[in-house]
Amino acid sequence: YKYGAGVYMTGAQTTFKMNKGKITENQMDKSWRDRDDNTYNEYGAGIGIYSDSGSKLYIGNGAALQKEVEVSKNTGYIAWGVGIYADGAVFEVKQATISKNYLEWTYNPITNSRGIGMYVGSSMTFTMEDSIVDGNYVDQAYHDVKIDGIGIYISTEQNNQITNCKIQNNTLYGEHINTILK
Repeated sequence: YKYGAGVYMTGAQTTFKMNKGKITENQMDKSWRDRDDNTYNEYGAGIGIYSDSGSKLYIGNGAALQKEVEVSKNTGYIAWGVGIYADGAVFEVKQATISKNYLEWTYNPITNSRGIGMYVGSSMTFTMEDSIVDGNYVDQAYHDVKIDGIGIYISTEQNNQITNCKIQNNTLYGEHINTILK
């Protein structure tokens, strides 16, 4: 899988609500990691959850405990939003945990990896309340690699709101040569 190994959704009439549950341990196809045939501009997105084209994504409803609403331990190689890629109309996170999503073996000098925990696209409304983004990480980043926002990457210019959240322990590991971290 290159997009949405856990959940894939697209289209203006598509809504996904996860009030309680876990989306965990989904993985991008390893063949993308091992490519050496000049296709370095290829990337994955939303290995846990992929949401685009006007869709509406709701993670948590504020009633369940943070540990009962979880997107975690998803793995990508060159990817935007390993845990969650959201570029639809609405993205809301309430009392949820986005943690330990993992970008492995990044050596692509052409394509950025963005928002290892969550990628928030340019055309949507984003709200996050009483949530945790913790322990998302990148390992083995080499050669002028560009990594933007390990915990969260937000590109929308809408009126975003992040309230009473913990964004912590999101880390870049490994041997790094000229790595650009924003």
